[in-house]
Amino acid sequence: EYTPPSLRYPCLCVVAALRGVGEGAWLSSRFTSLLLAPRDWFSLWRLNCRLAALHYVKTRDNGYLLEDKWKFLQEAKEHKIPVTPWLDTGMMVVKHRNEEGGLGFYRYKNVTQGGNWIIQPALHNAGDVASLLPGDAPLSTFRVLTASKLGLDSKMAGAGGDGGNDDEDGGSVRTFTTV
Repeated sequence: EYTPPSLRYPCLCVVAALRGVGEGAWLSSRFTSLLLAPRDWFSLWRLNCRLAALHYVKTRDNGYLLEDKWKFLQEAKEHKIPVTPWLDTGMMVVKHRNEEGGLGFYRYKNVTQGGNWIIQPALHNAGDVASLLPGDAPLSTFRVLTASKLGLDSKMAGAGGDGGNDDEDGGSVRTFTTV
């Protein structure tokens, strides 16, 4: 049965709220929190995606083209910014060692040849980082979450009309966190 998109998220919030009621939360407060002020990474990530899409539709800023990982890698390499390496092989074939009759066979056409897959060698944590982690730990990455007011006009940036330069050094970019 078809559920209109506008009802899907509230319905998911009801289900999630019901699951959390046993943890001592009241259904109504849990539902309200999930719907109006989510704190889980997935909801915040989806919100960020929607806001970024809306911003792109409004501004048509070319920076959003770098959401395409291949375009990002090419642009970074062109500007001599270190990025993960990629292989320039036409196609990669992967087979399961115990499957027979063509089962367990996967073929990936490389983006360098017009395909959709960026084929890269596996990277591993550096020795100092790896020594702090379990043996089967995935690759550790470091991200910096920032916010910029540079795209706002002076009316939107704040009551002072200063273009958003309200931090101590007069800059418009702030670091929120690193993960």
